[in-house]
Amino acid sequence: MTAAATATVELVPGSANAETSTIVAAPTVLPADGTSTATVTVALLDAQGHPVGVGGQAVTMSTDAGALSVAVDNGDGTWRATFTAPTSVSPTAATIGFTVDGVPGTATTSVSFVPGQPDGSTSLIDATPATVVADGTGTSTVTVTVRDSNGNVVPDAGPVVMITTTLGSASATTDHGDGSYTATVSSVTAGAATVGFTLSGVAQAPTAAVTFAPGPADAGTSMITATPGAIPADGIGTATVTVTLYDANGNRISVGGPVVAMGTTTGTLGTVTDNGDGSHTAVLTAPTASGTATLSFAVDGTPGAATTTVDFVRPTADVGTSEIAASPTAIGSEPGDASAVTVTLRDSNGLALGEGGRHRGDLL
Repeated sequence: MTAAATATVELVPGSANAETSTIVAAPTVLPADGTSTATVTVALLDAQGHPVGVGGQAVTMSTDAGALSVAVDNGDGTWRATFTAPTSVSPTAATIGFTVDGVPGTATTSVSFVPGQPDGSTSLIDATPATVVADGTGTSTVTVTVRDSNGNVVPDAGPVVMITTTLGSASATTDHGDGSYTATVSSVTAGAATVGFTLSGVAQAPTAAVTFAPGPADAGTSMITATPGAIPADGIGTATVTVTLYDANGNRISVGGPVVAMGTTTGTLGTVTDNGDGSHTAVLTAPTASGTATLSFAVDGTPGAATTTVDFVRPTADVGTSEIAASPTAIGSEPGDASAVTVTLRDSNGLALGEGGRHRGDLL
């Protein structure tokens, strides 16, 4: 005979087990901006892997990067906490663990950190070397490092980066794929350049400076002048002769150093003085004969292409310095008695005018 009676057995989970319980984070990737969050959940299981289903246990969570709020008991065998990302991508991820009633859990979860959006104000720009020759071939390498608002390098900036310069020209910008971008700048014009960059066409605040310096002095482009351009041919009049140095591209030399010699076809040139600013001067003294002097120069032994002239003009008579004399100074009243009167014309410096500057007549 078969018994008809039955019995019901309720199977209930065992107590929470730290070795079988699980922990997960969502999302698992956050920007390292100090504000983005992920929800971390611990699900309590018994030793056989069954959900505990009830609250009441003591669960804590910990992280080696970023920040975790206090764990909250959901009352259903799960606990949750809020994870907040740090402001740095170093380390690149956080490992989050937990304990159950003081026993460390076996499982962990992780949240990875990525840079935020590119921020021009925190990005870096550098130019090396800071000074190059303005000859069109010397270059300075400009490097832009794109960073987010917290200073993390952004490996793939997304926006187009272009390096710019206020003087000369910049080559095409190269993306190195690691958050750095480079271009070279060059110029044939001397001066100070401000190099900068744009993100998607928008100019950014950081800049760097590059100085384009003149090249070596070039005799072919350097100039010679004389002031004044005409002086009296009296043996004492002077003009200042100046050689101004330029490089091959016409950039003004602003320092001394090159050896400059000057020459003249007439008159006398004094010692050449290096003024230390790219100019050299000498004093030309007039001869006593009228004419024109052609002045030339050489730079470090190479003859200059330019010349200049100074005219030596016959001095004019000055009534204040000219003289009149009579010999003898006393004569009789008889016919034939005479005195020779001589006028000697002199310039304003008291120098006789030379040929044509003396006039003589007889006083009867």
